[in-house]
Amino acid sequence: MRYNYRFLICLSGFLALINSIAFAGDPDINIDVGVKTYYTSNLYHVSEKREDQFDDKDGQDERFHDMESPDDFVTSPGFDITGKWDIAKKRDLEISFGADYYLHAQNTIADYLRLQAGMAYDLTRDDKINLGFKLIPDRFRKNLSLEEPDTGDKIYRRADYQQFNIGPRYMHDWNSDWATGLEYEYSDRNYESPFENRDRERHTVVALVEYDGLKRIDISLGVGLSTTQTPKNSEFGIEVDRSNDDIFTELEFDFNLPHRWEAKFGTKYRHRNYTSDESADTARYNRVDDLWALGVEMGKWLNKDFFVAFEAGWALNDSNRDDPTVEADEVGYEEYTIGINAEWQF
Repeated sequence: MRYNYRFLICLSGFLALINSIAFAGDPDINIDVGVKTYYTSNLYHVSEKREDQFDDKDGQDERFHDMESPDDFVTSPGFDITGKWDIAKKRDLEISFGADYYLHAQNTIADYLRLQAGMAYDLTRDDKINLGFKLIPDRFRKNLSLEEPDTGDKIYRRADYQQFNIGPRYMHDWNSDWATGLEYEYSDRNYESPFENRDRERHTVVALVEYDGLKRIDISLGVGLSTTQTPKNSEFGIEVDRSNDDIFTELEFDFNLPHRWEAKFGTKYRHRNYTSDESADTARYNRVDDLWALGVEMGKWLNKDFFVAFEAGWALNDSNRDDPTVEADEVGYEEYTIGINAEWQF
């Protein structure tokens, strides 16, 4: 397994920053422990024409070997520990660390761990910066195709990757109702051999607007751009380039309801353009994908420390490719999710 040295460098710098700050007094420590359980109709984001092939293409070297089902029940326990220091009037520093583990009832091959850490600091009473880290040490994506070196036939092998994300965020409060900000994220995904040609680096920039002027509704809007670079590589005699550019928008409504009820509604649209200039690379040349997603959550604080919520989501990825020879995830997919989550605060 290749280790992500960028994560070690950034984590070392993060810890050095913590050590160098002269904290004002003892921190206020908060611990959140939670568990989420949900059903997904399409765990691997395969197209409809592939969903019924899990039972007949599950042999050695075939597409769905060791992949049990397109749908699954996922349980994710996790925790977050946050330390908060009162530096000055309306000037706080927060440092957090957390982890979540994703357990799959059927597709145990897809189980994985996600680690996260963050820092938030009030530069002034109206300006706040955040810095976040995420690390996935090892995750199975799906079985991907490659050329059998002796025969030239198409075969499938499991593809695992490690992923590291880092990103700063800046927000400015213009008054009690309006805030704007800017967010950047760098994402580095590295695949295990023999799929190094699937590695990717992604840069994302998002402009943020928040409005809290309504009595019980908070509104946030994000408009962003991202660019993803992947290695160019010859596959089956064709020069393949999976690089792409995204334009997207996200809108969320947070409802603060009576009797300690809370609700959220979010929607997202993403337009993806693949940048391959090789016409023989038919799976990506002139290819455009559009993603629409909706999510809702309804929850209640049963007491001051215990929160329970119901969640549901829907996503549709539509592609202009309609070629039966391309990969399952290259002709679009649809996914439904439904679940519950519980959170305890200490």
